[in-house]
Amino acid sequence: MTATACYGNDPGQFPSSNLFGAAGDGVWDNGAACGRQYLVKWISASTPGTCVPNQVIQVRIVDFALQLPSPATEGGTTMLV
Repeated sequence: MTATACYGNDPGQFPSSNLFGAAGDGVWDNGAACGRQYLVKWISASTPGTCVPNQVIQVRIVDFALQLPSPATEGGTTMLV
């Protein structure tokens, strides 16, 4: 596991849903975004069947995105908030 800007190596930082993200400058707010939950609407996915269009999911911020768009942690995935 790679340490995150919010909680280091604490495995408890990740929600049970496993839906988490990194925030860019506009959301980061000098680290105040750590632990915040955001509702995000799926729009599309590059792999068919991996998302339900217009479904809303809840993600928890656990890290700072050094670049935007941030690179995906899983090949072929992207998410921009």
